[in-house]
Amino acid sequence: MDTSRIQKARKRVAYPDHAFPLASDAVRSAYHDYWSTTLEDPATIRQQQVSMAQTNTLISDFCDKFLTPQTYHAATLGGIVDALDIPSHTNEATHALRVYRHESKETPEEQLNVLGLLQDRQVINNFWERRVLEQYGQEERRLDLLTDINNRLEVRPEEWRARALGTRATDILRVRSQEGVNIESLLIGSAETLQWLHSDKAEATTDTYRHIHQAQQFYAPLSEFIGFDGLAMGLQSQSEILKAKHSGQEHLVQRAQTIIEELGSPEVVEQRVETMLRAVLGETNQRQVLTHTNKHGVIIGEGKCLDRDLRVVWRRKTLGGILRKLSCLEKDQIPMDIIGATVIVQDPEQIGRELRAIMTKAELDPRIVLTPSPSRTKPFHVKGSSEYRAAVARGMGYTDVDEMARDVDVKDGDYQVGKVTFRFQRWGEPLPLHTEIQFCTVTDRIDARIGSAAHAAYRLAEGQPYTLTQEDTVALADFRAQKKHLGQDDLTPLSRPRAHELLRRIS
Repeated sequence: MDTSRIQKARKRVAYPDHAFPLASDAVRSAYHDYWSTTLEDPATIRQQQVSMAQTNTLISDFCDKFLTPQTYHAATLGGIVDALDIPSHTNEATHALRVYRHESKETPEEQLNVLGLLQDRQVINNFWERRVLEQYGQEERRLDLLTDINNRLEVRPEEWRARALGTRATDILRVRSQEGVNIESLLIGSAETLQWLHSDKAEATTDTYRHIHQAQQFYAPLSEFIGFDGLAMGLQSQSEILKAKHSGQEHLVQRAQTIIEELGSPEVVEQRVETMLRAVLGETNQRQVLTHTNKHGVIIGEGKCLDRDLRVVWRRKTLGGILRKLSCLEKDQIPMDIIGATVIVQDPEQIGRELRAIMTKAELDPRIVLTPSPSRTKPFHVKGSSEYRAAVARGMGYTDVDEMARDVDVKDGDYQVGKVTFRFQRWGEPLPLHTEIQFCTVTDRIDARIGSAAHAAYRLAEGQPYTLTQEDTVALADFRAQKKHLGQDDLTPLSRPRAHELLRRIS
């Protein structure tokens, strides 16, 4: 080991904290060594610094309380590890990683954790390449676009808008169950992909087409399955924005942007939502659950109805989510779920009582205007089994479901929910809050997350008929359960030997 070179790297660390947020001095030393020996030009170095800074702040915004510092170190060192496979940079990358190990104040186990996460990068890339071949082996044109690493092909407007072929949840969960990739590595990959999609690189090229496909068919659903909805929303939103821009639908982006701007900043949205929820649900306390160090455009909140101890989660629809809805509506229509809230209750009869209470409040409060969504004729909607619908009807005070159907859209279905849509506006506000509140039981909420009605699995199917099997739901539940192990620096059994392999390589 060239200790004199390490000493030089230590003395010449001159990169400010903002260039490497949440990274240690050892990481900074490694990059100084790497950039000094590869003779990177200042512009390239600055671009890499910006990318790393944005990626780590995205990880922090969406996932911070679940992760250890080693996750951020792995995210930052990814560029050096990728260079190990570039023949002209292998020696420099190897030495830079040695500098990191020598300078690091982490325990040997913590260092091994970083190396395990770094090794996952290639495993994920190989898995995704095989997945593309499996999914599009019979679609030559789509396969050509997704494997055109040199950006030689032109993506036609209709190809940006084309739906992906439907994917089963178990197809992508194999990255964990069979390949042993750590959850932290999937979160790093998600943040890196989101950063890339927000960058100037995301032009109308096959590279962008490939990143969008990976975002929507891999990283976003995995993020939602594990419980990081904000990260999933960010990936879906920016993908929709880019698809619209590159397919001649810039007008939808502009219209969605106008709606977002009229709603106000995240702080204003939070205040408006709290006022609205207090009006329709009674006394509540609310807070945003995400920070906005990076302007990712995702707003999520949570809280409680204080007098009934009911949990409430809400979100403002993202720019990409709004434009996706606008593309399906008439020119003068606005989606009714720009603010979407979920209230978790004890049983279906309580759902009926809550819906009846909102119906009564709307008669007395001029700020609340019950309004059907564009696809419905009534502002109230109940979906579920016959027993479920009957229980909601009793809660609303109706004698039976037929009587309820005079005021409520009623539908049979596996996913059980009661909904109401309305506009809420105080004097002086430029745009009302177009709001959908849905009520569901704890059991049905779990079903919508990782059960037979899983929302992310529905998105993966891309509109194709699908049924989640018991194998699917068991796999989803097992994957979701891994969230409680985040922050323990515990590599998977398959990942640990890979970490030792990298350790031997750089020793």
